[in-house]
Amino acid sequence: MNVRLDAMPEQVVSAILDNIRIEGAQPVSLNSIRSMMTDMLISQDGPIASLSRGMTAIVNRLDNMDVRQVQAINDVPIQLQPIMATGRVHFWPGDDQIHHVPHGFRWPNGKNTVIMWNLWFFGEAIKGIGPYKFIPPSVDLSTQQCKTDRSRTAKVISTLVSITVNEGRIVNQRDINVNNSIHIFDFAFGELMRQLYPDNPDKRGIDLTVCSVYEKIRKVLH
Repeated sequence: MNVRLDAMPEQVVSAILDNIRIEGAQPVSLNSIRSMMTDMLISQDGPIASLSRGMTAIVNRLDNMDVRQVQAINDVPIQLQPIMATGRVHFWPGDDQIHHVPHGFRWPNGKNTVIMWNLWFFGEAIKGIGPYKFIPPSVDLSTQQCKTDRSRTAKVISTLVSITVNEGRIVNQRDINVNNSIHIFDFAFGELMRQLYPDNPDKRGIDLTVCSVYEKIRKVLH
């Protein structure tokens, strides 16, 4: 597609020059160039029509693509480089309290563990939310489900941090920063998988959601 787009100006110019060479005895006016451009727009064999057919073919392929193909692409684990977010002050309608999260905030449910690790320590800049670990459940979480999900996330994060501390990688969670976060997570999560799946530690990867990891911790480690 990029090749077609790059070639488009040359094809248009070439078509105009061909007309000029053929009709060289006649003066070339702005109207004649406009007429040539119009002919190329409506021509079924011209470069513009060719590009249009290519775009249509791409759209059709996307429409007919097996959902499993798209899912397979989406399921590839992506390691996210964390960015420290500075949280904004949020006010809720009819409430004079200061909040860490915007009105209507819901604790993320179904996110994989590495994403929640990043949110816990570094927040979510696009929403003006600082590190999730500083979100007080009694003030900023308006539903019991959100409070439960936060508690589960805290348990998983605490377990990962404890593994890293016990192995001497860090002294406490304050040692975790944007530069070492991914390395610490990779180490801790790998160790946790070995504890949760002793016979097959590679059974699941970081696509595991926090809730799934929490349930496995609850069953295996306690």
